[in-house]
Amino acid sequence: MHDVFISYSTADSAQAETVLDILEKNGIPCWMAPRNIPGGSNYTKEIPIAIRGCQVFVLILSGSAQQSHWVLKELDSAVNMGKVILPFMLEDCQLNDEFNFLLTGAQRYSAYQRKAEALETLISRIRAITGSKP
Repeated sequence: MHDVFISYSTADSAQAETVLDILEKNGIPCWMAPRNIPGGSNYTKEIPIAIRGCQVFVLILSGSAQQSHWVLKELDSAVNMGKVILPFMLEDCQLNDEFNFLLTGAQRYSAYQRKAEALETLISRIRAITGSKP
């Protein structure tokens, strides 16, 4: 089982994998495509199941993420399922109308300013939500 679903644009794969690695090294189980898509299955089947099963939806937010049809669909699903959304901003980007609408009121983590501090705060927040211990 996983506590966190990580949504990202393939253009941000390396940075998403870094976040995944750090969260899991801190004892926070994560789900991320394509790693957790079972062989023979497909994204449209597995992603909604994974979002439904998570407690926290971490959005790796960038200009590229806002251009991704998949990221928008995942975010919309998470909002509709009432998930806690934690946007982890890779860059100082203006939100387009769709993302601005879906993220209104969501606290954002500005990783482009102080990445290590943003990661520590993200880990603390996830632990507070999930009840996981260090």
